Amino acid sequence: MAKMFGYRWADGNWYDAPEPGTRQAIQPEPKREWVRRGFFKDFKRMSRHDVALKASNARMWLEYILRQPMLAREVLQLAKLEGISQRGLRRAKRHLRIKSIRAGGKGTGRRNPWIWQTPVSN
Repeated sequence: MAKMFGYRWADGNWYDAPEPGTRQAIQPEPKREWVRRGFFKDFKRMSRHDVALKASNARMWLEYILRQPMLAREVLQLAKLEGISQRGLRRAKRHLRIKSIRAGGKGTGRRNPWIWQTPVSN
């Protein structure tokens, strides 16, 4: 059975293999195998209890720090100092239904920073 799509060489004829010396004939180098280093070398999954404890700590810390409205930039910096990841902090923010409010009027950037505040209870 003939191949449906072959390779057309510079001489105008069709062949089953690519023309030598063309880009199609050059094979890419094989990828190097990934080597575990640093954190990944002795990584063990956290137990469910440890994950829940870590999430609970992030939530309590965020609830405590946001007794008064605060700049989001400052909250992120303080969380980093406490060892709370940015992803964990954002999960805690969503869990606690913390509101993000843009301060100021027109414009963006430093003139009108984001403020995080706890929702108002009725």
